[in-house]
Amino acid sequence: MQRSRSVFSLKDLEKELPKVAGVSSIQVKDYIQALQDDSKISCEKIGSGNWFFSFPSQARREADSSLKKVRGDHEQISGIVKDLHHKLAERAAQLEREETMTDAGQDSRAELMHEKVVLEADLQTLRKQLAAYSEDDPTEMQRRETECTKLFHDADQYTDQIVSMEEWLEKNYGREAVSASRFEYGEEWDSEEFEMTPLSDPNGLEGASV
Repeated sequence: MQRSRSVFSLKDLEKELPKVAGVSSIQVKDYIQALQDDSKISCEKIGSGNWFFSFPSQARREADSSLKKVRGDHEQISGIVKDLHHKLAERAAQLEREETMTDAGQDSRAELMHEKVVLEADLQTLRKQLAAYSEDDPTEMQRRETECTKLFHDADQYTDQIVSMEEWLEKNYGREAVSASRFEYGEEWDSEEFEMTPLSDPNGLEGASV
């Protein structure tokens, strides 16, 4: 095609190719298609038929275009490979730094854990010491004094209520009913004084009974 600088129809190629290329007539169409796929020949539809051609200048242009494309691909791939090498080196250095930091961090954590245990032990000791001195703590003493005062006044009130109940029982059921109920008082009943055992007022007031 290049030597003749002519165009050929499919029939022309089916007739000539078996002679010059050693291709069987059955394989001519496949052979032409393979040449087209490799951009070695071109095909143009003119009228109702397809015409095939291949000029030397076209082959050179296609070769130059292919070479340019290959060189561009090579440069692009080389850049990618170079970038990957750079990233790989950075990642390796980062892993090394992280490993060093991890080792140092483990030492720091171990030291902090030891310090935490020591501080917790000291805190427990201080809590025990505080509990031992709580008896002399002014705040604790004030709390207990207030509590005792409240209990004393409550007991005094309950005693008044018991006396009122005894008077009601004696009036309605006789003195025997009152005497029977006093067995329930236990140690709170003073059999000699024949009354409830008096309590000492925490604030120095007169005795009260419960």
